Amino acid sequence: MKTALFVYGTLRPGRAPRAVRAVVATLRPVATGRVRGRLYDLGEFPGAILDEAAPGLVHGDVVELSAVSPALAWFDEYEGFDASAPERSRFVRERCEAETAAGRISCWIWVLARAPARARVIESGEWHGGAD
Repeated sequence: MKTALFVYGTLRPGRAPRAVRAVVATLRPVATGRVRGRLYDLGEFPGAILDEAAPGLVHGDVVELSAVSPALAWFDEYEGFDASAPERSRFVRERCEAETAAGRISCWIWVLARAPARARVIESGEWHGGAD
């Protein structure tokens, strides 16, 4: 089984900063999708909180690791997730079900470990930053 990721920020194709563009290019696009929750503007990148009861959606892409993609651990490090100390991580990796035109796809997603105190919610659920 392929490893699917739901990406909504700097790991989205076409929105990756120069420093990670080569890695993002190794990801195989599967579908555009969405998950229920809130998307926050954190400046140079967004952060999401999953919430099935939220009225809004977070829009992104479902991608798969390819044979030339780095291991999942590379993405954990990029997102600042430490599985041995999730309480100290800004982002945590969780399973989610992304809704796509072809149906629901089980994916990994990196979400904020806690809601930010001062960040603006992106009401559209679509982050338009990225790609320098």
